[in-house]
Amino acid sequence: MTGVTRPPRRPDRPRRGDLPLCCVALALAALASGCSKKTSLLVIVDSDLDAGEDLDSIDLSMWRLGAQLWSGGYDVGSQERFPQIYRLDPVEGGGEAIELAVAAQIDGRTVVEARRLASFVDGQQVEVRICLWSQCIGAASEACRAGLCDIGPGEGDGDADADAEDDIVPDGEADADEEACIPSCAGRECGSDGCGGSCPSSCDGQSRCLQEQGLCVRGIWMTVPAASFVMGSAPAEEGRQGDETAHEVTLSRPFEILSTEVTQREFGALMGYEPAEFGECGPDCPVENVSWHEAAAYCNALSVAAGLGQCYSCAGAGAEVLCSGRDAYASPYDCPGYRLPTEAEWERAARAGTTTATYAGDLGDTGCAAAILEPIAWYCGTAGGTTHVVGSLLPNDLGLYDVLGNVWEWCSDWYDDAYPPDAASDPFGPDSGALRLFRGGSYFDNASDQRAARRRTSNPDRRFGGLGLRPARSAL
Repeated sequence: MTGVTRPPRRPDRPRRGDLPLCCVALALAALASGCSKKTSLLVIVDSDLDAGEDLDSIDLSMWRLGAQLWSGGYDVGSQERFPQIYRLDPVEGGGEAIELAVAAQIDGRTVVEARRLASFVDGQQVEVRICLWSQCIGAASEACRAGLCDIGPGEGDGDADADAEDDIVPDGEADADEEACIPSCAGRECGSDGCGGSCPSSCDGQSRCLQEQGLCVRGIWMTVPAASFVMGSAPAEEGRQGDETAHEVTLSRPFEILSTEVTQREFGALMGYEPAEFGECGPDCPVENVSWHEAAAYCNALSVAAGLGQCYSCAGAGAEVLCSGRDAYASPYDCPGYRLPTEAEWERAARAGTTTATYAGDLGDTGCAAAILEPIAWYCGTAGGTTHVVGSLLPNDLGLYDVLGNVWEWCSDWYDDAYPPDAASDPFGPDSGALRLFRGGSYFDNASDQRAARRRTSNPDRRFGGLGLRPARSAL
Protein backbone atom coordinates (compact mmCIF):
# COMPACT_ATOMS: atom_id res chain seq x y z
CA MET A 1 0.00 0.00 0.00
CA THR A 2 1.31 3.44 -0.78
CA GLY A 3 0.69 6.81 0.80
CA VAL A 4 -0.36 5.35 4.14
CA THR A 5 0.15 7.57 7.19
CA ARG A 6 2.28 5.24 9.25
CA PRO A 7 2.97 5.16 12.96
CA PRO A 8 6.50 4.21 13.96
CA ARG A 9 7.30 0.54 13.35
CA ARG A 10 7.80 -1.51 16.50
CA PRO A 11 10.55 -4.12 16.56
CA ASP A 12 8.12 -6.66 18.04
CA ARG A 13 5.38 -6.12 15.45
CA PRO A 14 2.89 -8.96 15.25
CA ARG A 15 2.48 -11.15 12.21
CA ARG A 16 -0.80 -11.92 10.57
CA GLY A 17 -1.54 -14.88 12.81
CA ASP A 18 -0.94 -12.85 15.96
CA LEU A 19 -4.12 -10.78 15.59
CA PRO A 20 -7.28 -12.80 16.36
CA LEU A 21 -9.96 -13.44 13.78
CA CYS A 22 -12.76 -12.87 16.26
CA CYS A 23 -16.44 -12.65 15.44
CA VAL A 24 -19.48 -10.68 16.58
CA ALA A 25 -20.71 -13.67 18.62
CA LEU A 26 -18.00 -12.90 21.19
CA ALA A 27 -19.31 -9.39 21.66
CA LEU A 28 -22.87 -10.66 22.03
CA ALA A 29 -21.71 -13.23 24.58
CA ALA A 30 -20.07 -10.50 26.65
CA LEU A 31 -23.15 -8.30 26.47
CA ALA A 32 -25.41 -11.13 27.59
CA SER A 33 -23.21 -12.39 30.41
CA GLY A 34 -23.47 -11.56 34.10
CA CYS A 35 -19.83 -10.72 34.69
CA SER A 36 -18.74 -9.99 38.23
CA LYS A 37 -16.00 -7.95 36.58
CA LYS A 38 -16.76 -5.99 33.46
CA THR A 39 -14.98 -7.31 30.40
CA SER A 40 -14.06 -4.68 27.84
CA LEU A 41 -14.07 -5.43 24.13
CA LEU A 42 -11.31 -5.01 21.60
CA VAL A 43 -11.77 -3.14 18.33
CA ILE A 44 -9.22 -3.75 15.56
CA VAL A 45 -9.27 -1.56 12.48
CA ASP A 46 -7.39 -2.95 9.53
CA SER A 47 -7.39 -2.69 5.74
CA ASP A 48 -7.59 -5.08 2.79
CA LEU A 49 -9.58 -7.70 4.71
CA ASP A 50 -12.67 -9.69 3.79
CA ALA A 51 -16.03 -8.02 4.31
CA GLY A 52 -17.71 -8.81 7.61
CA GLU A 53 -21.12 -8.71 9.22
CA ASP A 54 -23.24 -5.74 10.21
CA LEU A 55 -22.97 -4.41 13.76
CA ASP A 56 -26.61 -3.32 14.00
CA SER A 57 -27.44 -6.27 16.27
CA ILE A 58 -25.10 -5.02 19.02
CA ASP A 59 -26.52 -2.63 21.63
CA LEU A 60 -23.91 0.09 21.38
CA SER A 61 -25.55 2.06 24.18
CA MET A 62 -23.85 -0.37 26.58
CA TRP A 63 -20.39 0.66 25.46
CA ARG A 64 -18.27 3.74 25.08
CA LEU A 65 -15.21 4.15 22.89
CA GLY A 66 -12.07 4.12 25.01
CA ALA A 67 -8.45 4.89 24.26
CA GLN A 68 -6.45 3.85 21.23
CA LEU A 69 -4.20 1.18 22.65
CA TRP A 70 -1.76 0.28 19.96
CA SER A 71 -0.79 1.01 16.39
CA GLY A 72 2.03 -0.49 14.42
CA GLY A 73 2.96 -2.45 11.36
CA TYR A 74 2.99 -6.10 10.44
CA ASP A 75 3.47 -8.01 7.20
CA VAL A 76 1.14 -10.17 5.17
CA GLY A 77 3.33 -11.71 2.48
CA SER A 78 4.83 -8.73 0.68
CA GLN A 79 2.22 -6.27 1.97
CA GLU A 80 2.39 -4.15 5.09
CA ARG A 81 -0.63 -3.47 7.31
CA PHE A 82 -1.07 -0.66 9.82
CA PRO A 83 -3.92 -1.55 12.14
CA GLN A 84 -5.12 0.54 15.05
CA ILE A 85 -6.51 -1.07 18.19
CA TYR A 86 -9.14 0.63 20.35
CA ARG A 87 -11.05 -0.27 23.47
CA LEU A 88 -14.82 -0.42 24.02
CA ASP A 89 -15.61 0.04 27.71
CA PRO A 90 -18.87 -1.05 29.31
CA VAL A 91 -21.22 1.66 30.54
CA GLU A 92 -22.96 1.07 33.87
CA GLY A 93 -26.65 0.59 33.12
CA GLY A 94 -26.29 1.69 29.53
CA GLY A 95 -26.00 5.21 28.23
CA GLU A 96 -26.51 7.30 25.15
CA ALA A 97 -26.27 5.33 21.94
CA ILE A 98 -22.85 5.75 20.40
CA GLU A 99 -21.41 5.19 16.98
CA LEU A 100 -18.11 3.42 16.66
CA ALA A 101 -15.62 6.06 15.62
CA VAL A 102 -12.51 4.10 14.80
CA ALA A 103 -10.29 5.18 12.00
CA ALA A 104 -7.51 3.99 9.72
CA GLN A 105 -5.37 5.98 7.31
CA ILE A 106 -5.50 4.67 3.74
CA ASP A 107 -3.69 6.42 0.91
CA GLY A 108 -3.57 9.56 3.01
CA ARG A 109 -7.34 9.60 3.63
CA THR A 110 -9.10 8.95 6.91
CA VAL A 111 -11.67 6.19 7.04
CA VAL A 112 -14.21 6.40 9.85
CA GLU A 113 -16.27 3.31 10.69
CA ALA A 114 -19.76 3.77 12.14
CA ARG A 115 -21.73 0.64 13.13
CA ARG A 116 -20.49 -1.45 10.20
CA LEU A 117 -17.67 -3.90 9.79
CA ALA A 118 -16.79 -3.00 6.23
CA SER A 119 -16.38 0.16 4.23
CA PHE A 120 -14.72 1.10 0.95
CA VAL A 121 -12.67 4.18 0.19
CA ASP A 122 -10.81 4.56 -3.09
CA GLY A 123 -11.24 0.83 -3.64
CA GLN A 124 -9.56 0.02 -0.33
CA GLN A 125 -11.59 -2.10 2.07
CA VAL A 126 -11.52 -1.55 5.82
CA GLU A 127 -12.80 -4.00 8.40
CA VAL A 128 -13.54 -3.53 12.06
CA ARG A 129 -13.38 -6.66 14.19
CA ILE A 130 -14.68 -6.86 17.74
CA CYS A 131 -13.18 -9.36 20.18
CA LEU A 132 -13.08 -10.08 23.89
CA TRP A 133 -10.03 -8.59 25.56
CA SER A 134 -8.72 -12.02 26.44
CA GLN A 135 -8.45 -12.92 22.75
CA CYS A 136 -5.85 -10.22 22.23
CA ILE A 137 -2.45 -11.88 21.87
CA GLY A 138 1.03 -11.32 20.53
CA ALA A 139 2.89 -8.03 20.82
CA ALA A 140 -0.36 -6.07 20.92
CA SER A 141 -1.38 -7.86 24.12
CA GLU A 142 1.22 -5.95 26.10
CA ALA A 143 -0.83 -2.81 25.54
CA CYS A 144 -4.23 -4.50 25.60
CA ARG A 145 -3.78 -6.13 28.97
CA ALA A 146 -2.65 -3.05 30.87
CA GLY A 147 -4.99 -2.40 33.76
CA LEU A 148 -7.65 -4.91 32.62
CA CYS A 149 -9.12 -8.03 34.19
CA ASP A 150 -9.59 -11.54 32.81
CA ILE A 151 -6.63 -11.38 30.45
CA GLY A 152 -4.89 -14.65 29.68
CA PRO A 153 -2.00 -15.42 27.34
CA GLY A 154 -4.34 -15.94 24.33
CA GLU A 155 -4.78 -18.99 22.20
CA GLY A 156 -4.13 -17.78 18.68
CA ASP A 157 -6.67 -18.00 15.89
CA GLY A 158 -8.44 -21.08 17.19
CA ASP A 159 -12.18 -21.56 17.58
CA ALA A 160 -13.00 -18.26 19.28
CA ASP A 161 -16.75 -18.95 19.45
CA ALA A 162 -16.27 -22.22 21.31
CA ASP A 163 -14.05 -20.51 23.88
CA ALA A 164 -16.17 -17.38 24.37
CA GLU A 165 -17.76 -18.50 27.63
CA ASP A 166 -14.36 -19.36 29.06
CA ASP A 167 -13.41 -15.68 28.75
CA ILE A 168 -16.25 -14.51 31.01
CA VAL A 169 -16.02 -14.56 34.80
CA PRO A 170 -19.49 -15.56 36.10
CA ASP A 171 -20.92 -14.00 39.27
CA GLY A 172 -19.32 -15.43 42.40
CA GLU A 173 -16.43 -17.15 40.65
CA ALA A 174 -12.77 -16.30 40.91
CA ASP A 175 -10.68 -14.80 38.14
CA ALA A 176 -8.99 -16.96 35.54
CA ASP A 177 -5.96 -18.87 36.75
CA GLU A 178 -3.42 -16.21 37.71
CA GLU A 179 -0.57 -18.50 36.70
CA ALA A 180 -1.77 -18.16 33.09
CA CYS A 181 -0.61 -14.54 32.99
CA ILE A 182 2.95 -14.23 31.72
CA PRO A 183 4.51 -10.82 32.48
CA SER A 184 6.25 -9.22 29.56
CA CYS A 185 8.15 -5.94 29.19
CA ALA A 186 9.46 -6.61 25.70
CA GLY A 187 9.55 -3.40 23.71
CA ARG A 188 8.28 -1.32 26.65
CA GLU A 189 10.20 1.53 28.25
CA CYS A 190 7.84 1.80 31.23
CA GLY A 191 4.27 1.02 32.32
CA SER A 192 2.47 -2.26 33.03
CA ASP A 193 3.93 -5.72 32.48
CA GLY A 194 0.44 -6.97 31.65
CA CYS A 195 0.01 -8.96 34.87
CA GLY A 196 -0.42 -6.27 37.51
CA GLY A 197 3.26 -5.42 37.83
CA SER A 198 5.36 -2.63 36.40
CA CYS A 199 8.14 -2.65 33.84
CA PRO A 200 11.46 -1.02 34.79
CA SER A 201 11.21 2.61 33.75
CA SER A 202 13.82 4.29 31.58
CA CYS A 203 12.11 7.70 31.91
CA ASP A 204 14.38 10.43 33.28
CA GLY A 205 13.36 13.30 35.55
CA GLN A 206 12.13 15.41 32.63
CA SER A 207 10.07 12.64 31.03
CA ARG A 208 6.86 10.82 31.89
CA CYS A 209 5.39 7.45 30.94
CA LEU A 210 2.52 6.87 28.54
CA GLN A 211 1.24 3.87 30.46
CA GLU A 212 -0.76 2.09 27.79
CA GLN A 213 1.84 2.59 25.09
CA GLY A 214 4.79 1.84 27.40
CA LEU A 215 6.69 4.87 26.10
CA CYS A 216 8.76 7.53 27.82
CA VAL A 217 8.02 10.97 26.40
CA ARG A 218 9.54 14.37 27.07
CA GLY A 219 7.73 16.77 29.39
CA ILE A 220 6.27 16.64 32.90
CA TRP A 221 3.25 18.41 34.39
CA MET A 222 4.10 21.64 36.21
CA THR A 223 1.62 23.33 38.57
CA VAL A 224 1.13 27.08 38.13
CA PRO A 225 -0.31 28.68 41.29
CA ALA A 226 -3.37 30.93 41.22
CA ALA A 227 -2.31 34.57 41.05
CA SER A 228 -3.00 38.06 39.75
CA PHE A 229 -0.67 39.55 37.14
CA VAL A 230 -0.50 42.28 34.52
CA MET A 231 -1.35 40.85 31.10
CA GLY A 232 -0.31 42.73 27.96
CA SER A 233 2.63 45.05 27.40
CA ALA A 234 3.81 48.44 28.59
CA PRO A 235 3.38 51.31 26.08
CA ALA A 236 7.16 51.67 25.72
CA GLU A 237 7.94 47.96 25.15
CA GLU A 238 9.94 47.34 21.96
CA GLY A 239 7.89 45.52 19.30
CA ARG A 240 4.58 46.25 21.03
CA GLN A 241 1.36 45.76 19.02
CA GLY A 242 -1.93 47.60 19.36
CA ASP A 243 -3.88 44.67 20.81
CA GLU A 244 -1.67 44.29 23.90
CA THR A 245 -3.28 46.79 26.29
CA ALA A 246 -1.93 46.16 29.78
CA HIS A 247 -4.62 45.12 32.29
CA GLU A 248 -4.79 43.16 35.53
CA VAL A 249 -5.93 39.54 35.33
CA THR A 250 -6.70 37.22 38.22
CA LEU A 251 -6.57 33.46 37.72
CA SER A 252 -8.43 32.09 40.73
CA ARG A 253 -7.44 28.45 40.23
CA PRO A 254 -4.07 26.77 39.92
CA PHE A 255 -3.51 24.80 36.75
CA GLU A 256 -1.14 22.23 35.32
CA ILE A 257 0.75 22.83 32.10
CA LEU A 258 3.26 20.64 30.25
CA SER A 259 6.89 21.63 30.79
CA THR A 260 7.64 21.17 27.08
CA GLU A 261 5.81 21.44 23.81
CA VAL A 262 4.21 18.15 22.75
CA THR A 263 6.74 16.08 20.84
CA GLN A 264 6.39 14.18 17.59
CA ARG A 265 6.89 10.91 19.48
CA GLU A 266 4.06 11.60 21.92
CA PHE A 267 1.61 12.89 19.32
CA GLY A 268 2.20 9.90 17.07
CA ALA A 269 1.81 7.43 19.94
CA LEU A 270 -1.56 8.82 21.03
CA MET A 271 -3.04 9.86 17.69
CA GLY A 272 -1.68 7.19 15.33
CA TYR A 273 -0.28 9.58 12.73
CA GLU A 274 2.53 12.11 12.46
CA PRO A 275 1.82 15.45 10.77
CA ALA A 276 5.15 17.22 11.39
CA GLU A 277 6.93 18.97 8.53
CA PHE A 278 10.23 18.65 10.38
CA GLY A 279 10.14 14.89 10.83
CA GLU A 280 13.88 14.75 10.23
CA CYS A 281 14.38 16.82 13.40
CA GLY A 282 13.55 13.69 15.37
CA PRO A 283 10.91 12.24 17.71
CA ASP A 284 11.83 14.56 20.59
CA CYS A 285 11.31 17.69 18.51
CA PRO A 286 7.99 19.51 18.82
CA VAL A 287 5.08 18.26 16.75
CA GLU A 288 3.93 21.01 14.41
CA ASN A 289 1.77 21.45 11.36
CA VAL A 290 -1.35 20.79 13.45
CA SER A 291 -4.62 22.71 13.27
CA TRP A 292 -6.50 23.97 16.32
CA HIS A 293 -8.90 21.07 15.81
CA GLU A 294 -6.08 18.50 15.85
CA ALA A 295 -4.62 20.11 18.97
CA ALA A 296 -8.02 19.89 20.70
CA ALA A 297 -8.45 16.25 19.62
CA TYR A 298 -5.02 15.46 21.05
CA CYS A 299 -6.07 16.97 24.40
CA ASN A 300 -9.17 14.76 24.33
CA ALA A 301 -6.96 11.71 23.77
CA LEU A 302 -4.90 12.67 26.81
CA SER A 303 -8.09 12.96 28.86
CA VAL A 304 -9.34 9.54 27.73
CA ALA A 305 -6.00 7.94 28.60
CA ALA A 306 -6.18 9.48 32.08
CA GLY A 307 -9.86 8.57 32.62
CA LEU A 308 -10.91 12.25 32.69
CA GLY A 309 -13.80 14.08 31.10
CA GLN A 310 -13.13 15.42 27.61
CA CYS A 311 -13.09 19.19 27.09
CA TYR A 312 -13.98 19.22 23.38
CA SER A 313 -16.67 17.78 21.13
CA CYS A 314 -14.90 16.33 18.08
CA ALA A 315 -16.11 14.61 14.92
CA GLY A 316 -13.93 12.81 12.40
CA ALA A 317 -10.34 11.72 12.84
CA GLY A 318 -6.78 12.57 11.90
CA ALA A 319 -6.20 15.74 9.93
CA GLU A 320 -9.93 15.89 9.07
CA VAL A 321 -11.13 16.17 12.66
CA LEU A 322 -13.35 19.12 13.64
CA CYS A 323 -13.67 20.17 17.28
CA SER A 324 -15.50 22.72 19.40
CA GLY A 325 -15.80 23.43 23.11
CA ARG A 326 -18.23 21.25 25.06
CA ASP A 327 -21.50 22.91 26.10
CA ALA A 328 -21.42 20.91 29.33
CA TYR A 329 -18.87 23.33 30.80
CA ALA A 330 -19.58 27.00 31.44
CA SER A 331 -15.91 27.83 30.87
CA PRO A 332 -12.72 25.97 29.95
CA TYR A 333 -11.64 26.22 33.59
CA ASP A 334 -14.53 23.95 34.63
CA CYS A 335 -13.51 20.99 32.45
CA PRO A 336 -11.72 18.27 34.45
CA GLY A 337 -9.71 16.97 31.49
CA TYR A 338 -6.79 18.19 29.43
CA ARG A 339 -7.26 21.14 27.12
CA LEU A 340 -5.46 23.99 25.43
CA PRO A 341 -4.55 26.77 27.88
CA THR A 342 -6.56 29.96 27.84
CA GLU A 343 -4.65 32.96 26.58
CA ALA A 344 -4.46 34.29 30.14
CA GLU A 345 -3.11 30.99 31.48
CA TRP A 346 -0.54 30.86 28.72
CA GLU A 347 0.78 34.36 29.43
CA ARG A 348 0.78 33.77 33.19
CA ALA A 349 2.86 30.62 32.66
CA ALA A 350 5.19 32.26 30.13
CA ARG A 351 5.90 35.27 32.33
CA ALA A 352 6.53 33.20 35.47
CA GLY A 353 6.16 36.31 37.61
CA THR A 354 8.15 38.68 35.38
CA THR A 355 6.95 41.92 33.79
CA THR A 356 9.57 42.35 31.05
CA ALA A 357 9.22 41.43 27.38
CA THR A 358 10.67 37.97 28.02
CA TYR A 359 11.26 36.06 31.24
CA ALA A 360 14.99 36.79 30.79
CA GLY A 361 14.53 40.55 30.34
CA ASP A 362 13.76 43.11 27.64
CA LEU A 363 14.87 42.51 24.06
CA GLY A 364 17.34 45.21 23.09
CA ASP A 365 16.82 44.18 19.46
CA THR A 366 13.57 43.26 17.68
CA GLY A 367 15.21 41.48 14.73
CA CYS A 368 17.49 38.44 14.71
CA ALA A 369 20.25 39.75 17.01
CA ALA A 370 18.63 39.80 20.46
CA ALA A 371 21.33 38.48 22.80
CA ILE A 372 18.80 38.08 25.61
CA LEU A 373 17.07 35.29 23.64
CA GLU A 374 20.12 33.15 22.87
CA PRO A 375 20.01 31.01 26.03
CA ILE A 376 16.20 30.64 26.16
CA ALA A 377 14.61 30.64 22.68
CA TRP A 378 15.00 29.11 19.22
CA TYR A 379 14.23 32.03 16.89
CA CYS A 380 15.57 33.47 13.65
CA GLY A 381 18.87 34.40 15.28
CA THR A 382 19.64 30.95 16.71
CA ALA A 383 17.50 28.22 15.12
CA GLY A 384 19.11 27.93 11.69
CA GLY A 385 15.75 27.58 9.94
CA THR A 386 14.50 24.47 11.77
CA THR A 387 12.87 23.30 14.97
CA HIS A 388 14.96 21.75 17.74
CA VAL A 389 14.68 19.06 20.43
CA VAL A 390 12.38 20.33 23.20
CA GLY A 391 13.95 21.29 26.50
CA SER A 392 17.39 22.05 25.05
CA LEU A 393 17.57 25.63 26.36
CA LEU A 394 17.02 27.26 29.75
CA PRO A 395 13.52 27.15 31.30
CA ASN A 396 11.67 29.95 33.06
CA ASP A 397 11.17 30.03 36.82
CA LEU A 398 8.11 27.76 36.55
CA GLY A 399 10.16 25.07 34.81
CA LEU A 400 8.72 25.62 31.32
CA TYR A 401 10.99 25.10 28.33
CA ASP A 402 10.59 26.67 24.86
CA VAL A 403 7.62 28.72 26.01
CA LEU A 404 9.20 31.37 23.78
CA GLY A 405 10.43 30.22 20.37
CA ASN A 406 10.71 26.79 18.68
CA VAL A 407 7.00 26.61 17.69
CA TRP A 408 3.94 28.74 18.32
CA GLU A 409 1.40 27.18 20.69
CA TRP A 410 -2.38 27.10 20.18
CA CYS A 411 -4.58 28.58 22.93
CA SER A 412 -8.23 27.79 23.53
CA ASP A 413 -9.62 31.33 23.04
CA TRP A 414 -11.35 32.95 20.13
CA TYR A 415 -9.60 36.22 19.30
CA ASP A 416 -10.85 39.62 20.46
CA ASP A 417 -8.73 42.53 19.28
CA ALA A 418 -9.51 44.54 22.41
CA TYR A 419 -8.71 43.37 25.92
CA PRO A 420 -11.28 44.33 28.58
CA PRO A 421 -10.66 47.89 29.82
CA ASP A 422 -10.92 46.86 33.47
CA ALA A 423 -9.46 44.10 35.59
CA ALA A 424 -10.61 40.60 34.60
CA SER A 425 -11.04 37.37 36.55
CA ASP A 426 -10.59 33.98 34.84
CA PRO A 427 -11.06 35.33 31.28
CA PHE A 428 -11.44 32.95 28.34
CA GLY A 429 -12.26 35.21 25.37
CA PRO A 430 -15.49 35.62 23.40
CA ASP A 431 -18.01 32.80 22.96
CA SER A 432 -17.48 32.66 19.21
CA GLY A 433 -15.37 34.14 16.45
CA ALA A 434 -13.48 33.55 13.23
CA LEU A 435 -9.90 33.36 14.53
CA ARG A 436 -8.20 31.33 17.26
CA LEU A 437 -5.14 32.55 19.15
CA PHE A 438 -1.64 31.14 19.31
CA ARG A 439 1.29 32.40 21.36
CA GLY A 440 5.04 32.19 21.95
CA GLY A 441 6.88 32.78 18.69
CA SER A 442 8.78 30.24 16.63
CA TYR A 443 12.09 29.21 15.13
CA PHE A 444 11.70 31.45 12.05
CA ASP A 445 10.29 34.61 13.67
CA ASN A 446 11.96 37.84 14.74
CA ALA A 447 12.71 38.67 18.36
CA SER A 448 9.64 40.91 18.60
CA ASP A 449 7.45 37.82 18.11
CA GLN A 450 9.06 36.03 21.05
CA ARG A 451 7.67 38.49 23.61
CA ALA A 452 5.33 37.12 26.28
CA ALA A 453 2.62 39.63 25.30
CA ARG A 454 2.71 38.91 21.54
CA ARG A 455 -0.60 37.66 20.14
CA ARG A 456 -1.04 35.89 16.81
CA THR A 457 -4.20 34.56 15.22
CA SER A 458 -5.44 32.32 12.44
CA ASN A 459 -8.50 30.39 11.39
CA PRO A 460 -8.66 27.12 13.37
CA ASP A 461 -8.08 25.01 10.23
CA ARG A 462 -4.63 26.45 9.59
CA ARG A 463 -1.53 24.33 10.01
CA PHE A 464 2.13 25.07 9.28
CA GLY A 465 5.56 23.92 10.34
CA GLY A 466 5.93 26.47 13.14
CA LEU A 467 2.68 25.80 15.01
CA GLY A 468 2.25 23.20 17.76
CA LEU A 469 0.74 22.88 21.23
CA ARG A 470 1.31 22.65 24.98
CA PRO A 471 -1.68 21.20 26.90
CA ALA A 472 -2.97 22.38 30.27
CA ARG A 473 -5.51 21.25 32.86
CA SER A 474 -7.32 22.97 35.71
CA ALA A 475 -6.09 21.75 39.09
CA LEU A 476 -9.64 21.14 40.33
